Amino acid sequence: MTKENEGLMRKLPSYHVIIDPDGVSDISEKDYEDLVELDLGKIYSATTGRAVFTIIARYGSVLIKPYRGSERCQGGSIGGYGSIQIVEYAPQQYAKGPTSCSAKMGWNADENLCHEIFHAARRLGGDPGHFDSLDGYMESWKDEEEFFAILVANIY
Repeated sequence: MTKENEGLMRKLPSYHVIIDPDGVSDISEKDYEDLVELDLGKIYSATTGRAVFTIIARYGSVLIKPYRGSERCQGGSIGGYGSIQIVEYAPQQYAKGPTSCSAKMGWNADENLCHEIFHAARRLGGDPGHFDSLDGYMESWKDEEEFFAILVANIY
């Protein structure tokens, strides 16, 4: 985050979130920021979402950037530096329609973002995540970290 492009980021102090639209390609930077802010508001309106934001506020902040991976309908909490964790997110992929991520994945954009910021909140709070494989009835989840992130998003 350089000083030159700092003015181009939308800062949302009430959520302890910064939105950096740099690199978004399929919608305008303003539309990207608006969609992310809308989804953050939805998350904050739920008790579970406010709990996640409380952890973020206690330990740092989250920088949300456009998702740059090749898989559609994905996002990622990709780590960070110091008291900032980075989340990559593509809300525009959840637009209505049969090919949207909502139709494909069975959840909405805000649920995806809640899942990803939960990962970031855990890392901010000092929990690096547990990536041990699960077995038995729980083997359908990738690992313990994913189980908890999916659980929180489902409760949300």
